[in-house]
Amino acid sequence: MNTLRMQDDAPISGVITGSTPEHRDERGTFAKLFSDGIPAFTDFTVRQANCVRTIEPDTLRGLHYQTGDYAEAKIFRVLEGKAQFGIIDLRPGGSSYLKSFTLILADPVNFLRVPRGCATGYCTLERNTTVLYFSDNRYQPDAEKGIRYNDPVLKIGWPRKPLIISPKDLSWPDFMNP
Repeated sequence: MNTLRMQDDAPISGVITGSTPEHRDERGTFAKLFSDGIPAFTDFTVRQANCVRTIEPDTLRGLHYQTGDYAEAKIFRVLEGKAQFGIIDLRPGGSSYLKSFTLILADPVNFLRVPRGCATGYCTLERNTTVLYFSDNRYQPDAEKGIRYNDPVLKIGWPRKPLIISPKDLSWPDFMNP
């Protein structure tokens, strides 16, 4: 029987990566994507679930975060395709403040949990990449902030130069000079 596998070796405090069991038989597969019975999710309350399908590879979404009462933790899974996630810790005073971390997800059983106070984004690595993510808070436009994907100080190791980026994401300021 498969059991939950978690890793806590991410350089950012509170980031959890892991995988949940997948059951296979002649019909196909079954994986539980969220349950409050999964140890990594027991203290996570889903307030919003989003599914994002991106047609082209090398499309970047992010780096986003929300502030104040609308800060949010997120759990990401890639349902189809492949994406590289970038995370930056923006929590002053912590041991991982301003550190960045990247992780590639390409299988629905694998997950990434990002704590409140971190900016996140991802770059698709294949056509038709579908990302499912859960937030523990509601989206509030007035609380949304972002950091430009190629901020010269907070460097994310993207696998290659993103080719498609929304005007909004291109207009985010550098973090140190907002």
